[in-house]
Amino acid sequence: MRNLAILSPNANEITETFIAAHKKLPFNITFIYGGLIPYITNDCNVKQLNYRKLWYKIIAKLFNTRSAEETLLRALLKKNKIEGVLAEFGMTAANSLAVIKRLKLPLVVHFHGLDASVHQILNDYKQKYLALFHYAKSIIVVSKAMQRQLINIGCPPEKITINTYGPDPSFQEITPNLNNQFFLSVGRFVEKKAPYLTIIAFHKVVEKYPDAKLYMIGEGPLVGVVKNLINYYGLAKNVELLGTQTPQVIRQYLSNCVAFVQHSLQAENGDCEGTPVAVIEAQAAGVPVISTFHAGIPDVVIHEKTGYLVDEKDVNGMGAYMIKLLESEEIKHEFSKAAKANIISNFSMEKHLKGIADLYNG
Repeated sequence: MRNLAILSPNANEITETFIAAHKKLPFNITFIYGGLIPYITNDCNVKQLNYRKLWYKIIAKLFNTRSAEETLLRALLKKNKIEGVLAEFGMTAANSLAVIKRLKLPLVVHFHGLDASVHQILNDYKQKYLALFHYAKSIIVVSKAMQRQLINIGCPPEKITINTYGPDPSFQEITPNLNNQFFLSVGRFVEKKAPYLTIIAFHKVVEKYPDAKLYMIGEGPLVGVVKNLINYYGLAKNVELLGTQTPQVIRQYLSNCVAFVQHSLQAENGDCEGTPVAVIEAQAAGVPVISTFHAGIPDVVIHEKTGYLVDEKDVNGMGAYMIKLLESEEIKHEFSKAAKANIISNFSMEKHLKGIADLYNG
């Protein structure tokens, strides 16, 4: 097989680095985006395309035929002589399934996190997911926890492949300076990443080490909550919010921090992480990770070997481990070496991409 279509709801979401990586698969890639039934490519004239979409919507309504998006997607797949499809996110695959089945294309579905955990999605897509599991050639998950979840809702175990993301190789080139009191957090300010709990845990560090610093890269709806906590605890000199940054800037901060911290948890609506790419990148850089026993994190962070993990909402434990790393030269350097070795051996980008390619070539 040479011509592969990647279907994604988003064009270029900065937090979805895995989609950019999948464009490097060893096929002729046609990247199609634009919603749960993608229908846009980068070489499309979007204005003309929207006129066609409107016309197809009118026809669909008058004659109760296929949706406009389905018609446009089918045309793209045929025009580019697509021989196989990789669908990013379960909802994208489920909504595009009718077109893929009609063209009898082999389908691999890559689940990532919310698509396998949010209660409302699992409820709304229950029957669609069962149909998807029946047709798909393979289902990719990024953690053992996600594997268990999909089996529980009806996915045949033999169709599931665990294939955790790999970091960009440039992160492996970092040799971090661990001789400081700097901590780093990278991720969207959303409920499942619980940046406010990271702040509370870090406050316990500052009580003992008043010069400690926490740099937080990211943005999102909880920025206001985080700012309020910073002011409440009097941490304005200790916590710096850096907003969204490029991978190059992230690598610079990883080069000069004692640990990467992230207090992930299950959100009230069920939303969970897959396996956070930032956690993998930090370890690839040789930076110890302090995080939680949540979703795929225990698959890549080995507790008391490459970092420390605590139960969700255990801010006291997280703060204590941050202090412990500051106070033990031996532990932080041992963790650094073990973290880098673990990622290089088990979670390389090359291995991740080969795993996907093999599903089509096998």
